Amino acid sequence: MILDSFYTRWFIGPSMDFDVRREIAYTIGARSRERPGFSRNHIVDHVNALPLIKKLNGVENIYLSIVFYDIEERLLGYHYLYYDFDYEEDPELAVRKGLEFANSIKARYGAEPITYLSGRKGLGVVVVLKNYVKWDTYVLLWRTLIQPYDYHKFVDTKVLDPRRVHRIPFTYNIKPGFSRLSRLVDLRGKWIKPDEFSWSNYEPLDPSLVKAFIVEADLPLPKIIRFGGKKERSREKLPDNIVDLAGSEAIPPCIRNIIESMVRSGDIDHYARLVLVWFLKWIGFSVDDVVGFFRHYARDYDERITRYQVEYAYGLRGSRKDWLMPSCQWMKQHNLCLECGWNRNPVTYTYTRAQVHEEIKQRFFSHVKTRVGVMV
Repeated sequence: MILDSFYTRWFIGPSMDFDVRREIAYTIGARSRERPGFSRNHIVDHVNALPLIKKLNGVENIYLSIVFYDIEERLLGYHYLYYDFDYEEDPELAVRKGLEFANSIKARYGAEPITYLSGRKGLGVVVVLKNYVKWDTYVLLWRTLIQPYDYHKFVDTKVLDPRRVHRIPFTYNIKPGFSRLSRLVDLRGKWIKPDEFSWSNYEPLDPSLVKAFIVEADLPLPKIIRFGGKKERSREKLPDNIVDLAGSEAIPPCIRNIIESMVRSGDIDHYARLVLVWFLKWIGFSVDDVVGFFRHYARDYDERITRYQVEYAYGLRGSRKDWLMPSCQWMKQHNLCLECGWNRNPVTYTYTRAQVHEEIKQRFFSHVKTRVGVMV
C-alpha cells in the first residue's frame, strides 16, 4: 500500500491534480533481450496506471512521460525539468555529478531538485517548476541551468524530446541477468523511503528567476578594424564591474549565464571558468579585475592558484601563449552554448555591440587569421 500511494503521488505530479493524464510506457522482453521492444501511446489517468505499474514492476522497465495532459488528453505542459546523468564507464561518478548539479540548483535558485538512483548506472534529477511551461520554455530553461557545467559526458541530451519518458522511482531497472530497484535519494545521496515523499517537500523553481536569454544575433562581423579610431558612439560602453556584465545586452547569453551562475552559487565548472577568463581578457578586463571577481564570488577561492591560472590564460605564465576565446562551435561541443544563433565567436558578439579598445580587437583578429592561440 505504501508503494501504491507513492506511485499515485508521483503520477499526478507537482500540481496534485488527480485529473491529469500522462503517457505510460514499458519495455517488452527486458529480461531476455539487450534491446527489448518498447510500448507507447498509453495515455492514462492514475487509476488505470496503478494496476499496470504493479503488474509490470520487476518484470519490465516502466516509464512515465515528462509531459502532462488534461482530462480530455489535451496538452497541459511541463511541470518539471528532467536530467538523466548516466555514465557507463563510472556510474558512481555520474551519480556524484548529478548530485553536484542538483545542489548547485539549490544554491543558485533556492529550489530543491528531486534526485533518484536509476538502479544501474546513473541518477535522475527532477527540477520541479512553479507552474506548467510550454516546450520551448522547457528547452530554454533546461539548457540555461546546465550550461555553466561541463557535464556533456554525463548528461543525456536526448531528453530534449517533448515526448520523453523516464523511469519511475521504486520500480526495478531490468536487464538480462540484472535487476535492481531505483530509489529516491536526498541531495547527500542518502536513501529516502517512499512514504516520506511529497511534492510539497521540494521547493519549486520559479522560471521568472532564471535569466533565460532568447537572442536573434545576425549582425555581420566588423569589416574594418583600425588602431586609435574614434569612439563608436553607436555602441554601448561596457560596465566597469564584471558582475554588471550579466545585465548587459552586449554580452552573449552564454557568458551572462556563467557570470550569473558564479554570482549565485559561487561554484562553476572548470571549463566555464576558463571561458569566462578568456572572454574577459578579450574585451579588455585586466588580470587584477578577473582575480578580484573570483576573490569575491568563488567559494573555493585560493589567491595563489587563481592568480596563476588567470595569468596563464592571459599568456603571462607557462607556455605564454596568447590564448584566444574559444569559438561558438567549441562552446557547443562543451555544452556551454545557449543557442543564441551567433555561431562565430562570443567575443565578436560583443565587438558588434559595445566599445572595445581597437588594439584588443586588432590583436584578436590577427591571431584568428594566423590561428595563434586558437582553441579547437
